Amino acid sequence: MQVGDLLLAMRRRWYLVLAVVLVAVAATLGTVWLVGPTYEAKGAMLLIPPGATVQQRLGTGASTGNPYLALSGLTQARDVVIRSVGAQATRLEICERSGDAAYEAMRKDLCLGRPTISYEVTPDFDSSAPVVLVTVEADTAMDAVTALTVVMDQVPVALTDLQSSLNLRPKTSITSISVMADRVPQVVRKDQVRAGVVAGGGVLAVGILLIGLIDGTFSTMWERRRSHRERPVPDWGLNSEADNGWTLPAISDADSVEHSAQGWILPANSPLPSGQEGETTAGGGSTDGAPLNGRRLVQRR
Repeated sequence: MQVGDLLLAMRRRWYLVLAVVLVAVAATLGTVWLVGPTYEAKGAMLLIPPGATVQQRLGTGASTGNPYLALSGLTQARDVVIRSVGAQATRLEICERSGDAAYEAMRKDLCLGRPTISYEVTPDFDSSAPVVLVTVEADTAMDAVTALTVVMDQVPVALTDLQSSLNLRPKTSITSISVMADRVPQVVRKDQVRAGVVAGGGVLAVGILLIGLIDGTFSTMWERRRSHRERPVPDWGLNSEADNGWTLPAISDADSVEHSAQGWILPANSPLPSGQEGETTAGGGSTDGAPLNGRRLVQRR
């Protein structure tokens, strides 16, 4: 079906187009309501260099330098921590641990075959500092905040595990501090919008195609009926005016003129038109099987 034909069909069946639009809007709203929004929470952990790398005040153990000035050497350590926290082993450890009601609800959604909670541990690409950025997405605000806290707590645990086998002194170990953590997650509706557009667009496309199919079917049926009613009838001069000034009845007048397989049958006492030949019939058959008595009009060759 051409685009022009489809547009004409939509114009003729405008009431069906209106119904399809209403169904598409309902499908969009229903899908948006069923999918629901997601909640995103972010947090950041900063790695702090060991105290031994900062100048110490003699006899007091207090630092005379600023540790933030020595952050440039912790990039490689940050990458190792990110790999450790984002590993599957850390995820399994979170799933095997028990906690309060909020933790148990979060753990149930995180450890499903198709979990509704996801988290990502990455560097902070907007900063050159050794920052570990944690991003959590969940179906509820409570799960997002709880999962963010649990994953961020894994950063100092990973640092301790990585450095414990090195027999380092406490002052030579890398530590971490929390820079920021969302307490109110951000509402994200991109999944809702995507699902709603797909549902509404699909219903609209299928509906328009069905309208074109229905219009084409009814148009074909109408043309067949019209061609059947307007079937052409041979013109043998029955409706033309004769030389003697009289006119034969119209061929559609079934009482005056009848058509059979042998030709046009006129009443027995009716005159023939000028230039036509006829012969008398008796008991001839008509198209409906009834006997005919009259004169048969024969076409001149």
